[in-house]
Amino acid sequence: MKALVVEKPGLLSVRDVTEPQMGEYEARCEMLYGATCTATDLAVIDGRVGWEQLEYPLIIGHESIGRVVEVGSKVRIKEQDGVGEVTEVKGKKATVAFGHILTTVALERLEAISNAEYKRQTRPERARTVVSVDIASRRLNFKDNIDVRGMRAAEALEAVENLIDDALMVGVSEVRILHGKGTGALKEEIRRYLRTVDEVASATDDHADRGGAGITVVTFKA
Repeated sequence: MKALVVEKPGLLSVRDVTEPQMGEYEARCEMLYGATCTATDLAVIDGRVGWEQLEYPLIIGHESIGRVVEVGSKVRIKEQDGVGEVTEVKGKKATVAFGHILTTVALERLEAISNAEYKRQTRPERARTVVSVDIASRRLNFKDNIDVRGMRAAEALEAVENLIDDALMVGVSEVRILHGKGTGALKEEIRRYLRTVDEVASATDDHADRGGAGITVVTFKA
């Protein structure tokens, strides 16, 4: 998708950026009209925001009017195991897709789940042959880092999940994910997924000399 990006103070561009994945209670909108805020946006463009340290490039544009085109909240019915995706909300009821089945459910009966949990529960189980030869082969070919820059969020998450799966199988203590800085949306999606993995002890920025906020260092529990 395209976005208005402040590349650095005084420099604006319209360019393609990674399309963010919707989180809980979020919606995807088609932008109809937009405006530049004469306070916050102009201060960001001029580089004179004083209340916090900004990290460029940065997407601006909170003064906008749009049309909701996708709801997409991932949910489960309380006290049940099945997960689904909200396709429509009307009043106090929601239409939820459980696989290919659409069901109307009262909102009070639903609870939100993360995109990562939804994907984990709906993706096909992958058969793994856990034998010593297989593990030895994986350890020999395993790389403890991955570069997901330029990928769409869904592709990046799948690549990260595969990296984490393999890392846990071969028993390494740490891996690195190069996602770049950009708008921060891809980094946040990856961090949100990592928070759902029980075996992950921490997910932090790398040292400033080695990439800083553009790299996430994942440490596993001993």
